[in-house]
Amino acid sequence: MRLKDLASELDVARTTVSDWVTDFHMFIPYVMDGRSKFYEPAALDVLREVQRLKKQGIYKADIYKELKEMDFALVVEDAAEEIKNELQSNLSLDKREDLLNMFKVAINQKQMLENHDKRFEEHERVITQFKEENDKKFEEQSEALNEIKKSYSQAASSEELNELKKENESLKKRLEKLEKPWYKKLLG
Repeated sequence: MRLKDLASELDVARTTVSDWVTDFHMFIPYVMDGRSKFYEPAALDVLREVQRLKKQGIYKADIYKELKEMDFALVVEDAAEEIKNELQSNLSLDKREDLLNMFKVAINQKQMLENHDKRFEEHERVITQFKEENDKKFEEQSEALNEIKKSYSQAASSEELNELKKENESLKKRLEKLEKPWYKKLLG
């Protein structure tokens, strides 16, 4: 299948399929015929899965992980296995040299993928650590805010208590005046 055929099957723009093929090339099997690139039927399965994950709003890095965890074969590993098998057959020396070079390229590609995996894991670790630190800071700030509220509440209660004491003293004085015998009130 050509790129336009994949786009037609998936009912998306050709540029979208082109972007997906570029982003997830390590999972998209293809065959070169001269300068033309033809995609194997398995490529359509991979792209359907990419389309499904994109519709769910999943980001590229997570789609990469999903595809890796599924049964989709990595193209470099397939190529490496083919090259290894070809080397074991009776090939001319020139062709063996070409295949050895291709095998080296495939190994480099695999190492690059492994490095990408390590970087993804490191990013996940940093993000998790950052989230934990932010959660801890948020918890500390919440506790500090609660303490401030508590001390404000206590301060407000103390002021109310002082007001009530003053009012109580005032009422006691008025009561003493009212309880004085009439002759003391008269004589002062």
